[in-house]
Amino acid sequence: MMAACVCFFSISALSWFVATPRKFWSMKLTYEDDKFTQANVRFGWILAWIFSIAGAIMTGCSDPRIPSGFGWALGYIVSTVAFVWLLAKAILLLCIILQYAWSGLVRVWNWIFHDKALF
Repeated sequence: MMAACVCFFSISALSWFVATPRKFWSMKLTYEDDKFTQANVRFGWILAWIFSIAGAIMTGCSDPRIPSGFGWALGYIVSTVAFVWLLAKAILLLCIILQYAWSGLVRVWNWIFHDKALF
């Protein structure tokens, strides 16, 4: 499940920091000029889904607290994959907030100590 979270995060980070226009909720899988990035993103997308579904199936089958039945197993798989995807988005949001906070701190520092314009 951790590998799936890392794959989802890496694709989300590329969609936010590299892609134009920036995308937070959706992920950009097509990069017209950069074929290497496009291949890496698509490969990471496939790996993320494989890792998340396989991890959800393995944890769902080994957890005795989940009732047996196809509906319960399918619900557990879908909710686990959604949780991993949302966890990757939460980590990306934290990175974005820290980036903007650091940028603001640098601007204020330069304004106070180096007489540069604040805005």
